Amino acid sequence: MKALTEYYAARMGLSLDRVRISSARTNWGACNAQHGINYTWLLITLSFYEIDYVVVHELSHIRHRDHSPAFYAEIAKVLPDYEQRIQTMKADQWVLEIFKEN
Repeated sequence: MKALTEYYAARMGLSLDRVRISSARTNWGACNAQHGINYTWLLITLSFYEIDYVVVHELSHIRHRDHSPAFYAEIAKVLPDYEQRIQTMKADQWVLEIFKEN
């Protein structure tokens, strides 16, 4: 995940502090104010198509701390098909739902 995140960060002209894998069970990823990104180990259940979206989504939070139109425009610069990727991920949301309850 670190290499993939660094690849997209360089493509987006961003710097990041660190990349970690966690046992989070409610979100695929999270970006903190210090530009550190955490991913849940549950990403292993997703396709590379979906994982790319999670990475770019979290990196976009470095510039936009919200989910505003500007945030999604940032994602679209790298992944113009991001809306289709979101739809694909909705079918895999059950993974988080199962582990959220345990």
